[in-house]
Amino acid sequence: PECYRAGRGLQPESAMLSQSTQRTLTAGGDVGSLGVAMQACLCHRFVLVLVGSAVLTACADPVREGTFPVAAVDHGLATVGQPHLLPDDLPRGRKTLRYGVTPYLGVEATRKAYTPIAAWISDRLGVPVRFVLTDSYDALVELLKRGEVDIVQLSPLSYIMAGAEVKGLRLIASSLSFGSASYSSLLVVRSGSALRRLGDVIPPEVRLERKTRRDRGDNRPVGVPEKAKVRFAYVHQSSASGFLLPYQALLGHGVDPRQDMVMVRMGSHEAAIKGLLNGDVDIAAVSSGTLNNVRRGVIIGEGNLRILHKAGRVPYDALCTSPQVPESGARKIAAAFGALSTRTDAGRRVLAQARGVTGWAGTRDERYDFMRKILPRVRAEELRDLGRRRGVVPPPKPVTAAQDD
Repeated sequence: PECYRAGRGLQPESAMLSQSTQRTLTAGGDVGSLGVAMQACLCHRFVLVLVGSAVLTACADPVREGTFPVAAVDHGLATVGQPHLLPDDLPRGRKTLRYGVTPYLGVEATRKAYTPIAAWISDRLGVPVRFVLTDSYDALVELLKRGEVDIVQLSPLSYIMAGAEVKGLRLIASSLSFGSASYSSLLVVRSGSALRRLGDVIPPEVRLERKTRRDRGDNRPVGVPEKAKVRFAYVHQSSASGFLLPYQALLGHGVDPRQDMVMVRMGSHEAAIKGLLNGDVDIAAVSSGTLNNVRRGVIIGEGNLRILHKAGRVPYDALCTSPQVPESGARKIAAAFGALSTRTDAGRRVLAQARGVTGWAGTRDERYDFMRKILPRVRAEELRDLGRRRGVVPPPKPVTAAQDD
Protein backbone atom coordinates (compact mmCIF):
# COMPACT_ATOMS: atom_id res chain seq x y z
CA PRO A 1 0.00 0.00 0.00
CA GLU A 2 1.02 3.60 -0.56
CA CYS A 3 1.68 5.12 2.84
CA TYR A 4 2.52 8.68 3.81
CA ARG A 5 4.12 9.77 7.04
CA ALA A 6 2.89 13.27 7.70
CA GLY A 7 5.71 15.75 7.26
CA ARG A 8 8.29 13.03 6.68
CA GLY A 9 7.72 11.86 3.12
CA LEU A 10 6.55 8.62 1.58
CA GLN A 11 6.93 5.54 3.78
CA PRO A 12 6.16 2.23 1.98
CA GLU A 13 5.17 -0.43 4.51
CA SER A 14 6.72 -3.38 2.71
CA ALA A 15 9.44 -2.02 0.48
CA MET A 16 12.94 -0.73 1.09
CA LEU A 17 13.65 2.25 -1.15
CA SER A 18 17.09 2.94 -2.50
CA GLN A 19 18.65 6.34 -1.86
CA SER A 20 18.25 7.27 -5.53
CA THR A 21 14.55 6.40 -5.39
CA GLN A 22 14.15 8.42 -2.20
CA ARG A 23 15.78 11.40 -3.92
CA THR A 24 13.31 11.01 -6.79
CA LEU A 25 10.40 11.07 -4.34
CA THR A 26 11.76 14.11 -2.57
CA ALA A 27 11.95 15.94 -5.90
CA GLY A 28 8.16 15.92 -6.06
CA GLY A 29 5.48 15.09 -8.58
CA ASP A 30 1.74 14.65 -8.40
CA VAL A 31 0.92 11.30 -6.84
CA GLY A 32 -1.03 9.31 -9.37
CA SER A 33 -0.52 11.81 -12.20
CA LEU A 34 3.04 12.45 -13.36
CA GLY A 35 5.22 10.03 -15.21
CA VAL A 36 4.74 6.30 -15.63
CA ALA A 37 4.68 3.64 -12.92
CA MET A 38 6.05 0.17 -13.62
CA GLN A 39 5.20 -2.53 -11.14
CA ALA A 40 6.62 -5.91 -10.13
CA CYS A 41 6.41 -8.19 -7.09
CA LEU A 42 9.43 -9.83 -5.50
CA CYS A 43 9.21 -11.97 -2.32
CA HIS A 44 5.92 -10.33 -1.43
CA ARG A 45 7.59 -6.91 -1.41
CA PHE A 46 6.74 -4.01 -3.68
CA VAL A 47 9.53 -3.06 -6.06
CA LEU A 48 8.84 0.40 -7.43
CA VAL A 49 10.40 1.59 -10.67
CA LEU A 50 9.89 5.31 -11.24
CA VAL A 51 10.36 6.97 -14.61
CA GLY A 52 10.74 10.74 -14.32
CA SER A 53 8.33 12.08 -11.72
CA ALA A 54 6.58 8.76 -11.37
CA VAL A 55 3.45 7.57 -9.69
CA LEU A 56 3.50 4.96 -6.97
CA THR A 57 1.02 2.13 -7.15
CA ALA A 58 0.79 -1.15 -5.28
CA CYS A 59 1.42 -4.36 -7.20
CA ALA A 60 -2.18 -5.50 -6.88
CA ASP A 61 -3.46 -2.17 -8.18
CA PRO A 62 -3.91 -2.03 -11.98
CA VAL A 63 -2.48 1.07 -13.63
CA ARG A 64 -5.90 2.25 -14.87
CA GLU A 65 -7.89 1.17 -11.83
CA GLY A 66 -10.22 3.84 -10.60
CA THR A 67 -9.63 6.21 -13.52
CA PHE A 68 -11.97 8.23 -15.68
CA PRO A 69 -11.10 9.54 -19.15
CA VAL A 70 -9.80 13.09 -18.92
CA ALA A 71 -8.84 14.76 -22.18
CA ALA A 72 -5.42 16.33 -22.53
CA VAL A 73 -4.89 20.04 -22.05
CA ASP A 74 -6.16 21.73 -25.19
CA HIS A 75 -3.48 24.35 -25.76
CA GLY A 76 -1.25 26.94 -24.21
CA LEU A 77 -2.71 30.35 -23.53
CA ALA A 78 -2.16 32.85 -26.32
CA THR A 79 -0.32 36.08 -25.74
CA VAL A 80 -1.81 39.44 -26.67
CA GLY A 81 -0.16 42.51 -28.15
CA GLN A 82 -1.61 44.93 -25.59
CA PRO A 83 -1.77 43.19 -22.18
CA HIS A 84 -3.43 46.11 -20.37
CA LEU A 85 -7.20 46.23 -20.23
CA LEU A 86 -8.80 49.14 -22.03
CA PRO A 87 -12.17 50.65 -21.03
CA ASP A 88 -13.97 48.50 -23.64
CA ASP A 89 -12.36 45.35 -22.14
CA LEU A 90 -13.95 45.95 -18.72
CA PRO A 91 -17.50 45.33 -17.51
CA ARG A 92 -19.64 48.32 -18.36
CA GLY A 93 -19.11 51.24 -15.98
CA ARG A 94 -16.33 49.49 -14.09
CA LYS A 95 -12.67 50.40 -13.54
CA THR A 96 -11.71 47.43 -11.35
CA LEU A 97 -12.06 43.64 -11.39
CA ARG A 98 -12.96 41.22 -8.59
CA TYR A 99 -11.29 37.80 -8.41
CA GLY A 100 -12.63 34.89 -6.35
CA VAL A 101 -11.28 31.37 -5.76
CA THR A 102 -12.95 28.26 -4.33
CA PRO A 103 -11.53 28.01 -0.77
CA TYR A 104 -10.28 24.44 -1.20
CA LEU A 105 -7.29 25.14 1.06
CA GLY A 106 -9.42 26.63 3.81
CA VAL A 107 -10.19 30.33 4.18
CA GLU A 108 -6.93 31.65 5.60
CA ALA A 109 -4.62 29.51 3.45
CA THR A 110 -6.59 30.51 0.34
CA ARG A 111 -6.19 34.19 1.22
CA LYS A 112 -2.42 33.81 1.66
CA ALA A 113 -2.08 31.82 -1.56
CA TYR A 114 -4.15 33.98 -3.90
CA THR A 115 -3.75 37.57 -2.69
CA PRO A 116 -0.26 37.77 -4.30
CA ILE A 117 -1.66 36.27 -7.49
CA ALA A 118 -4.38 38.93 -7.65
CA ALA A 119 -1.73 41.63 -7.19
CA TRP A 120 0.42 40.20 -10.00
CA ILE A 121 -2.56 39.94 -12.36
CA SER A 122 -3.49 43.51 -11.48
CA ASP A 123 -0.05 44.75 -12.54
CA ARG A 124 -0.22 42.69 -15.72
CA LEU A 125 -3.65 43.99 -16.72
CA GLY A 126 -3.05 47.58 -15.64
CA VAL A 127 -6.23 47.78 -13.56
CA PRO A 128 -6.91 47.05 -9.87
CA VAL A 129 -7.87 43.41 -9.26
CA ARG A 130 -9.36 42.87 -5.81
CA PHE A 131 -9.24 39.39 -4.31
CA VAL A 132 -12.66 38.37 -2.93
CA LEU A 133 -12.53 35.76 -0.18
CA THR A 134 -15.49 33.47 0.54
CA ASP A 135 -15.89 30.90 3.28
CA SER A 136 -17.37 28.07 1.21
CA TYR A 137 -17.67 26.60 -2.26
CA ASP A 138 -21.34 27.59 -2.49
CA ALA A 139 -20.71 31.16 -1.37
CA LEU A 140 -18.43 31.81 -4.35
CA VAL A 141 -21.01 30.47 -6.79
CA GLU A 142 -23.64 32.72 -5.20
CA LEU A 143 -21.40 35.77 -5.71
CA LEU A 144 -20.98 34.75 -9.33
CA LYS A 145 -24.72 34.38 -9.82
CA ARG A 146 -25.25 37.87 -8.37
CA GLY A 147 -22.59 39.38 -10.63
CA GLU A 148 -20.31 40.27 -7.71
CA VAL A 149 -17.14 38.63 -9.09
CA ASP A 150 -15.59 39.02 -12.54
CA ILE A 151 -12.87 36.34 -12.51
CA VAL A 152 -13.51 33.05 -10.73
CA GLN A 153 -11.41 29.96 -10.19
CA LEU A 154 -13.95 27.23 -9.53
CA SER A 155 -13.48 23.67 -8.39
CA PRO A 156 -14.41 21.27 -11.23
CA LEU A 157 -17.79 20.39 -9.73
CA SER A 158 -18.56 24.00 -8.81
CA TYR A 159 -17.82 24.91 -12.43
CA ILE A 160 -20.36 22.39 -13.69
CA MET A 161 -22.99 23.60 -11.22
CA ALA A 162 -22.32 27.28 -11.92
CA GLY A 163 -22.35 26.74 -15.68
CA ALA A 164 -25.85 25.29 -15.45
CA GLU A 165 -27.12 28.46 -13.73
CA VAL A 166 -24.97 31.31 -15.05
CA LYS A 167 -25.62 31.92 -18.73
CA GLY A 168 -22.56 33.27 -20.49
CA LEU A 169 -19.98 31.94 -18.02
CA ARG A 170 -16.78 31.71 -20.07
CA LEU A 171 -14.11 29.04 -19.44
CA ILE A 172 -10.74 30.59 -20.24
CA ALA A 173 -8.14 28.31 -18.62
CA SER A 174 -7.44 25.53 -16.16
CA SER A 175 -4.93 25.69 -13.35
CA LEU A 176 -1.88 23.40 -13.28
CA SER A 177 -0.55 21.90 -10.08
CA PHE A 178 2.69 20.01 -9.49
CA GLY A 179 3.17 20.30 -13.25
CA SER A 180 -0.01 18.39 -14.07
CA ALA A 181 -3.37 19.31 -15.61
CA SER A 182 -5.28 16.70 -13.61
CA TYR A 183 -5.15 14.99 -10.24
CA SER A 184 -6.49 11.97 -8.38
CA SER A 185 -9.45 11.70 -6.05
CA LEU A 186 -8.42 9.45 -3.17
CA LEU A 187 -9.98 7.72 -0.20
CA VAL A 188 -7.30 7.63 2.49
CA VAL A 189 -7.03 5.86 5.86
CA ARG A 190 -4.41 5.65 8.57
CA SER A 191 -1.87 2.92 7.87
CA GLY A 192 -3.01 0.84 10.85
CA SER A 193 -6.66 0.85 9.77
CA ALA A 194 -8.44 -2.49 9.44
CA LEU A 195 -10.02 -1.24 6.20
CA ARG A 196 -8.29 -2.90 3.25
CA ARG A 197 -10.92 -2.27 0.56
CA LEU A 198 -14.08 -0.19 0.25
CA GLY A 199 -16.37 -3.12 0.99
CA ASP A 200 -14.83 -3.38 4.47
CA VAL A 201 -16.76 -0.23 5.42
CA ILE A 202 -19.75 -2.57 5.93
CA PRO A 203 -19.23 -4.99 8.88
CA PRO A 204 -19.02 -8.65 7.74
CA GLU A 205 -22.18 -9.68 9.58
CA VAL A 206 -24.16 -6.90 7.91
CA ARG A 207 -22.80 -7.82 4.48
CA LEU A 208 -23.78 -11.44 5.06
CA GLU A 209 -27.30 -10.58 6.19
CA ARG A 210 -27.81 -8.28 3.21
CA LYS A 211 -26.70 -11.01 0.81
CA THR A 212 -28.95 -13.55 2.48
CA ARG A 213 -31.96 -11.24 2.15
CA ARG A 214 -31.16 -10.42 -1.47
CA ASP A 215 -30.95 -14.12 -2.29
CA ARG A 216 -34.41 -14.57 -0.76
CA GLY A 217 -35.81 -11.60 -2.66
CA ASP A 218 -36.23 -9.68 0.59
CA ASN A 219 -35.53 -5.98 -0.01
CA ARG A 220 -35.89 -4.85 3.57
CA PRO A 221 -32.85 -2.77 4.55
CA VAL A 222 -30.21 -4.04 6.96
CA GLY A 223 -28.66 -1.11 8.80
CA VAL A 224 -25.16 -0.78 10.18
CA PRO A 225 -25.19 -0.36 13.99
CA GLU A 226 -24.28 3.20 14.96
CA LYS A 227 -21.25 2.12 16.97
CA ALA A 228 -19.89 0.18 13.98
CA LYS A 229 -20.23 3.02 11.46
CA VAL A 230 -17.05 4.34 9.89
CA ARG A 231 -16.55 8.11 10.20
CA PHE A 232 -16.18 9.51 6.68
CA ALA A 233 -14.59 12.95 6.21
CA TYR A 234 -15.59 14.67 3.00
CA VAL A 235 -14.72 18.18 1.85
CA HIS A 236 -17.95 19.70 0.53
CA GLN A 237 -20.86 18.59 -1.64
CA SER A 238 -19.48 20.84 -4.40
CA SER A 239 -16.05 19.16 -4.38
CA ALA A 240 -15.38 16.65 -7.15
CA SER A 241 -12.39 14.88 -5.57
CA GLY A 242 -13.51 15.46 -1.98
CA PHE A 243 -17.10 14.29 -2.44
CA LEU A 244 -18.54 13.40 -5.86
CA LEU A 245 -16.09 10.76 -7.07
CA PRO A 246 -15.58 9.14 -3.63
CA TYR A 247 -19.36 9.03 -3.11
CA GLN A 248 -19.77 7.38 -6.52
CA ALA A 249 -17.02 4.87 -5.69
CA LEU A 250 -18.69 3.93 -2.39
CA LEU A 251 -22.06 3.45 -4.10
CA GLY A 252 -20.38 1.22 -6.65
CA HIS A 253 -19.09 -1.00 -3.86
CA GLY A 254 -22.49 -1.40 -2.23
CA VAL A 255 -21.99 1.30 0.41
CA ASP A 256 -24.61 4.00 0.96
CA PRO A 257 -22.53 6.70 2.65
CA ARG A 258 -25.47 8.45 4.30
CA GLN A 259 -26.94 5.21 5.64
CA ASP A 260 -23.86 3.10 6.33
CA MET A 261 -21.35 5.72 7.51
CA VAL A 262 -21.11 8.81 9.67
CA MET A 263 -20.51 11.64 7.20
CA VAL A 264 -18.45 14.57 8.50
CA ARG A 265 -18.21 17.72 6.37
CA MET A 266 -14.76 19.27 6.80
CA GLY A 267 -14.90 22.28 4.46
CA SER A 268 -11.43 21.88 2.93
CA HIS A 269 -9.04 19.15 1.84
CA GLU A 270 -6.50 20.12 4.48
CA ALA A 271 -9.11 19.97 7.24
CA ALA A 272 -10.13 16.50 6.06
CA ILE A 273 -6.58 15.15 6.11
CA LYS A 274 -5.86 16.77 9.47
CA GLY A 275 -9.02 15.20 10.90
CA LEU A 276 -7.75 11.82 9.73
CA LEU A 277 -4.27 12.40 11.15
CA ASN A 278 -5.80 13.47 14.48
CA GLY A 279 -8.01 10.39 14.69
CA ASP A 280 -11.25 12.38 14.46
CA VAL A 281 -12.38 10.36 11.42
CA ASP A 282 -11.59 6.94 9.98
CA ILE A 283 -11.46 7.66 6.26
CA ALA A 284 -11.02 10.87 4.28
CA ALA A 285 -11.81 11.87 0.70
CA VAL A 286 -9.03 14.18 -0.54
CA SER A 287 -7.08 15.19 -3.61
CA SER A 288 -3.70 13.73 -4.47
CA GLY A 289 -2.28 17.23 -4.18
CA THR A 290 -3.23 17.22 -0.52
CA LEU A 291 -1.11 14.11 0.01
CA ASN A 292 1.69 15.83 -1.85
CA ASN A 293 1.50 18.61 0.72
CA VAL A 294 1.63 16.03 3.52
CA ARG A 295 4.75 14.54 1.95
CA ARG A 296 6.34 17.98 1.53
CA GLY A 297 5.70 18.83 5.17
CA VAL A 298 3.21 21.62 4.37
CA ILE A 299 0.57 19.73 6.36
CA ILE A 300 1.95 18.46 9.65
CA GLY A 301 0.52 15.65 11.74
CA GLU A 302 1.45 12.40 13.42
CA GLY A 303 1.11 8.94 11.92
CA ASN A 304 1.17 7.16 8.58
CA LEU A 305 -1.49 7.37 5.88
CA ARG A 306 -2.47 4.78 3.29
CA ILE A 307 -4.44 5.12 0.06
CA LEU A 308 -7.44 2.82 0.35
CA HIS A 309 -8.99 3.53 -3.05
CA LYS A 310 -8.42 5.70 -6.12
CA ALA A 311 -11.79 7.12 -7.09
CA GLY A 312 -10.69 8.67 -10.39
CA ARG A 313 -8.87 11.57 -12.00
CA VAL A 314 -10.14 15.13 -12.22
CA PRO A 315 -9.04 18.15 -14.27
CA TYR A 316 -7.83 21.02 -12.11
CA ASP A 317 -9.86 24.12 -11.30
CA ALA A 318 -11.64 26.02 -14.05
CA LEU A 319 -10.66 29.67 -14.48
CA CYS A 320 -13.64 31.60 -15.83
CA THR A 321 -14.85 35.11 -16.49
CA SER A 322 -18.35 36.27 -15.66
CA PRO A 323 -20.88 37.23 -18.35
CA GLN A 324 -20.20 40.90 -17.59
CA VAL A 325 -16.62 40.69 -18.89
CA PRO A 326 -16.37 41.34 -22.67
CA GLU A 327 -14.69 38.67 -24.79
CA SER A 328 -11.77 41.00 -25.52
CA GLY A 329 -11.17 41.40 -21.80
CA ALA A 330 -11.46 37.64 -21.23
CA ARG A 331 -8.69 37.02 -23.78
CA LYS A 332 -6.36 39.45 -22.01
CA ILE A 333 -7.19 37.97 -18.60
CA ALA A 334 -6.41 34.48 -19.93
CA ALA A 335 -3.11 35.70 -21.36
CA ALA A 336 -2.20 37.31 -18.03
CA PHE A 337 -2.73 34.05 -16.13
CA GLY A 338 -0.87 32.17 -18.87
CA ALA A 339 2.17 34.40 -18.30
CA LEU A 340 2.33 33.47 -14.59
CA SER A 341 4.10 30.21 -13.82
CA THR A 342 6.88 28.66 -11.78
CA ARG A 343 9.12 28.67 -14.87
CA THR A 344 10.28 32.18 -13.90
CA ASP A 345 11.80 33.54 -10.70
CA ALA A 346 9.01 36.11 -10.42
CA GLY A 347 6.38 33.42 -10.90
CA ARG A 348 7.93 31.23 -8.22
CA ARG A 349 7.83 34.11 -5.77
CA VAL A 350 4.19 34.91 -6.52
CA LEU A 351 3.11 31.25 -6.34
CA ALA A 352 5.20 30.39 -3.28
CA GLN A 353 2.15 30.09 -1.00
CA ALA A 354 -0.13 28.47 -3.58
CA ARG A 355 0.47 24.90 -2.38
CA GLY A 356 1.69 23.36 -5.62
CA VAL A 357 0.03 25.60 -8.23
CA THR A 358 2.51 25.93 -11.09
CA GLY A 359 0.56 27.93 -13.67
CA TRP A 360 -2.46 27.93 -16.00
CA ALA A 361 -3.12 26.43 -19.44
CA GLY A 362 -5.83 26.40 -22.06
CA THR A 363 -8.58 23.82 -21.68
CA ARG A 364 -11.93 22.66 -23.07
CA ASP A 365 -15.32 22.30 -21.45
CA GLU A 366 -15.46 18.65 -22.61
CA ARG A 367 -12.79 17.73 -20.07
CA TYR A 368 -15.41 18.12 -17.34
CA ASP A 369 -18.15 16.12 -19.10
CA PHE A 370 -17.67 12.85 -17.22
CA MET A 371 -18.67 14.54 -13.96
CA ARG A 372 -21.92 15.70 -15.55
CA LYS A 373 -22.76 12.02 -15.98
CA ILE A 374 -21.88 11.07 -12.39
CA LEU A 375 -23.62 13.98 -10.66
CA PRO A 376 -27.25 12.95 -11.40
CA ARG A 377 -26.79 9.52 -9.85
CA VAL A 378 -25.19 10.87 -6.69
CA ARG A 379 -27.89 13.53 -6.37
CA ALA A 380 -30.60 10.91 -6.88
CA GLU A 381 -29.16 8.77 -4.09
CA GLU A 382 -28.99 11.78 -1.77
CA LEU A 383 -32.60 12.72 -2.51
CA ARG A 384 -33.68 9.11 -2.00
CA ASP A 385 -31.93 9.08 1.36
CA LEU A 386 -33.66 12.33 2.36
CA GLY A 387 -36.98 10.77 1.40
CA ARG A 388 -36.27 7.67 3.48
CA ARG A 389 -35.53 9.78 6.53
CA ARG A 390 -38.79 11.69 6.00
CA GLY A 391 -40.68 8.48 5.30
CA VAL A 392 -41.98 9.52 1.87
CA VAL A 393 -40.25 7.08 -0.50
CA PRO A 394 -39.35 3.38 -0.27
CA PRO A 395 -35.72 2.33 -0.04
CA PRO A 396 -33.93 1.81 -3.37
CA LYS A 397 -33.42 -1.57 -4.89
CA PRO A 398 -30.21 -3.22 -3.68
CA VAL A 399 -27.08 -2.21 -5.57
CA THR A 400 -24.81 -5.06 -6.56
CA ALA A 401 -21.40 -4.32 -5.10
CA ALA A 402 -18.53 -4.04 -7.53
CA GLN A 403 -15.75 -6.55 -7.06
CA ASP A 404 -12.74 -5.20 -5.22
CA ASP A 405 -9.43 -5.38 -7.01
